[in-house]
Amino acid sequence: MPTPYALTSELEAINICLHAVGEAPVDSTAEVGLIEVRKAKAKIAEASKLIQEQGWWFNTEYDVSLLPDVTTSYILLPQNTLRFAPDRYYHPRVVARGEQLYDEEKRVYTFTAAVKGTLISLLEWKLLPEAARYYIAVLAARLMQGNPADGSDKADRTTQEMELRAQANLRAADYEASKHNLTASYDVASIVMR
Repeated sequence: MPTPYALTSELEAINICLHAVGEAPVDSTAEVGLIEVRKAKAKIAEASKLIQEQGWWFNTEYDVSLLPDVTTSYILLPQNTLRFAPDRYYHPRVVARGEQLYDEEKRVYTFTAAVKGTLISLLEWKLLPEAARYYIAVLAARLMQGNPADGSDKADRTTQEMELRAQANLRAADYEASKHNLTASYDVASIVMR
């Protein structure tokens, strides 16, 4: 039985999804034989990517330097990269292509120096803050209920309201974290100090 004073676990997220479609809760995330448990896990993974790719305080790193490989000179993105945006001032024509960087101006994948930019990473469940965990669980539950685009939306008002509240909580947490980190950036601090 989950303790009410702990972060939302993956098991709780699965059970939120199962409850949303009228299924009984499970006692373990290892109960993969049940098709609804597999669906819930897939929807949680889908919701996690959808939410994390927006970039939040907990999965966005600024001024990250990616170095070329010493043998190939390619700059490979970390495996959990959702998005990498090179600093346009220093690297105006560098883009991410697949799992590596590409210089559009020179039309090559090879680099002689590091490329700096903003990195948005897909974090695993245990590294997520509570606001993100709960929003992911509730969005996954709504996704389990169906997709309004194909006419299979069975989402009830309660799930929709829970999703809106969870999203608002995550945005509020992001705002709080961002407001404290605003002057941590050298560029912002140099403007403020003028």
